[in-house]
Amino acid sequence: DNGNLRSDVFYSEMYNPAPVSLNSPTPSGKADAMTAIGINETFTWNVDAQNSNGVYIIVYFDLRNILNADLRGKGHKSVSKLIQTTDNGRYQLSSTDLNNIPDGAVLDVIVGRANYREVTTPGQDNYVLFGYTLATGQFKLSR
Repeated sequence: DNGNLRSDVFYSEMYNPAPVSLNSPTPSGKADAMTAIGINETFTWNVDAQNSNGVYIIVYFDLRNILNADLRGKGHKSVSKLIQTTDNGRYQLSSTDLNNIPDGAVLDVIVGRANYREVTTPGQDNYVLFGYTLATGQFKLSR
Protein backbone atom coordinates (compact mmCIF):
# COMPACT_ATOMS: atom_id res chain seq x y z
CA ASP A 1 0.00 0.00 0.00
CA ASN A 2 3.15 2.22 0.37
CA GLY A 3 1.22 5.01 2.13
CA ASN A 4 -1.03 5.93 -0.78
CA LEU A 5 -4.64 6.69 -0.12
CA ARG A 6 -7.01 4.21 -1.71
CA SER A 7 -10.30 5.39 -3.07
CA ASP A 8 -13.00 3.04 -4.27
CA VAL A 9 -15.47 4.56 -6.65
CA PHE A 10 -18.79 2.79 -6.79
CA TYR A 11 -22.29 3.35 -8.01
CA SER A 12 -25.45 2.09 -6.37
CA GLU A 13 -29.14 2.89 -6.57
CA MET A 14 -31.68 2.82 -3.79
CA TYR A 15 -35.30 3.82 -3.46
CA ASN A 16 -35.61 6.95 -1.32
CA PRO A 17 -39.05 7.20 0.32
CA ALA A 18 -41.42 10.01 -0.62
CA PRO A 19 -41.53 12.94 1.82
CA VAL A 20 -44.05 12.46 4.64
CA SER A 21 -46.76 15.09 5.13
CA LEU A 22 -48.81 14.92 8.31
CA ASN A 23 -52.38 15.67 7.18
CA SER A 24 -54.20 15.43 10.50
CA PRO A 25 -54.25 16.35 13.23
CA THR A 26 -52.54 19.59 12.32
CA PRO A 27 -50.05 20.94 14.85
CA SER A 28 -50.93 24.52 15.78
CA GLY A 29 -47.33 25.63 16.09
CA LYS A 30 -48.27 27.79 19.08
CA ALA A 31 -47.39 26.86 22.67
CA ASP A 32 -50.41 28.68 24.09
CA ALA A 33 -52.92 27.10 21.68
CA MET A 34 -51.58 23.60 21.11
CA THR A 35 -53.70 21.06 19.22
CA ALA A 36 -55.15 18.51 21.65
CA ILE A 37 -54.99 14.79 20.95
CA GLY A 38 -56.12 11.76 22.92
CA ILE A 39 -56.80 8.05 22.86
CA ASN A 40 -58.37 7.00 19.54
CA GLU A 41 -56.90 10.05 17.77
CA THR A 42 -56.27 9.13 14.14
CA PHE A 43 -53.10 10.43 12.54
CA THR A 44 -53.19 10.62 8.75
CA TRP A 45 -50.40 11.20 6.24
CA ASN A 46 -49.74 10.87 2.53
CA VAL A 47 -49.20 7.27 1.40
CA ASP A 48 -46.06 6.18 -0.43
CA ALA A 49 -47.28 3.21 -2.50
CA GLN A 50 -43.68 2.16 -3.26
CA ASN A 51 -42.72 2.02 0.41
CA SER A 52 -42.71 -1.60 1.55
CA ASN A 53 -40.93 -0.86 4.84
CA GLY A 54 -43.89 0.71 6.60
CA VAL A 55 -44.01 3.84 8.70
CA TYR A 56 -42.55 4.51 12.12
CA ILE A 57 -44.36 6.75 14.56
CA ILE A 58 -42.62 8.04 17.67
CA VAL A 59 -44.68 9.48 20.51
CA TYR A 60 -42.32 11.24 22.92
CA PHE A 61 -43.13 12.82 26.29
CA ASP A 62 -40.05 14.71 27.46
CA LEU A 63 -40.06 16.08 31.01
CA ARG A 64 -37.09 18.30 30.05
CA ASN A 65 -39.29 20.17 27.57
CA ILE A 66 -40.04 23.58 29.08
CA LEU A 67 -43.68 23.13 28.05
CA ASN A 68 -43.88 20.16 30.47
CA ALA A 69 -42.34 22.05 33.41
CA ASP A 70 -45.61 21.97 35.39
CA LEU A 71 -45.50 18.13 35.35
CA ARG A 72 -42.06 17.85 36.93
CA GLY A 73 -41.72 16.61 40.50
CA LYS A 74 -44.98 14.67 40.36
CA GLY A 75 -43.53 11.19 39.87
CA HIS A 76 -43.64 11.24 36.06
CA LYS A 77 -40.86 9.96 33.82
CA SER A 78 -40.10 10.78 30.20
CA VAL A 79 -41.71 8.24 27.87
CA SER A 80 -40.88 7.29 24.29
CA LYS A 81 -43.09 4.93 22.27
CA LEU A 82 -42.04 3.51 18.90
CA ILE A 83 -44.86 2.28 16.70
CA GLN A 84 -44.32 0.48 13.40
CA THR A 85 -47.28 0.27 11.05
CA THR A 86 -48.02 -0.19 7.35
CA ASP A 87 -47.81 2.85 5.11
CA ASN A 88 -51.57 3.03 4.55
CA GLY A 89 -51.96 6.69 5.50
CA ARG A 90 -53.55 6.30 8.93
CA TYR A 91 -52.93 5.15 12.48
CA GLN A 92 -55.22 5.37 15.49
CA LEU A 93 -53.56 5.92 18.86
CA SER A 94 -54.42 3.33 21.49
CA SER A 95 -54.34 3.55 25.27
CA THR A 96 -51.15 1.44 25.13
CA ASP A 97 -49.48 4.07 22.93
CA LEU A 98 -50.20 6.73 25.56
CA ASN A 99 -49.61 4.58 28.63
CA ASN A 100 -47.68 6.34 31.46
CA ILE A 101 -48.07 9.77 29.85
CA PRO A 102 -49.97 12.23 32.07
CA ASP A 103 -52.95 14.30 30.99
CA GLY A 104 -51.88 17.73 29.79
CA ALA A 105 -48.44 16.56 28.64
CA VAL A 106 -46.92 18.13 25.56
CA LEU A 107 -45.94 15.36 23.14
CA ASP A 108 -43.58 15.34 20.21
CA VAL A 109 -44.96 13.11 17.47
CA ILE A 110 -42.74 12.04 14.58
CA VAL A 111 -43.99 10.13 11.53
CA GLY A 112 -41.25 8.81 9.29
CA ARG A 113 -40.33 6.37 6.59
CA ALA A 114 -36.90 5.08 5.66
CA ASN A 115 -34.95 2.75 3.43
CA TYR A 116 -31.40 1.44 3.45
CA ARG A 117 -29.10 -0.61 1.31
CA GLU A 118 -25.84 -2.36 2.16
CA VAL A 119 -23.14 -1.89 -0.46
CA THR A 120 -19.73 -3.54 -0.88
CA THR A 121 -17.25 -1.65 -3.03
CA PRO A 122 -14.90 -3.31 -5.54
CA GLY A 123 -12.21 -2.96 -2.86
CA GLN A 124 -14.40 -4.91 -0.39
CA ASP A 125 -15.26 -1.93 1.83
CA ASN A 126 -18.77 -2.07 3.27
CA TYR A 127 -21.14 0.87 3.43
CA VAL A 128 -24.77 1.38 4.36
CA LEU A 129 -26.76 3.89 2.32
CA PHE A 130 -29.68 5.31 4.29
CA GLY A 131 -32.50 7.62 3.26
CA TYR A 132 -35.36 8.86 5.40
CA THR A 133 -38.04 11.50 5.66
CA LEU A 134 -39.88 12.82 8.73
CA ALA A 135 -42.89 14.91 9.64
CA THR A 136 -43.05 16.26 13.17
CA GLY A 137 -45.47 18.10 15.40
CA GLN A 138 -46.17 18.97 19.01
CA PHE A 139 -49.52 18.18 20.57
CA LYS A 140 -51.12 18.35 24.01
CA LEU A 141 -52.52 15.15 25.52
CA SER A 142 -56.14 15.48 26.59
CA ARG A 143 -57.68 12.38 28.11
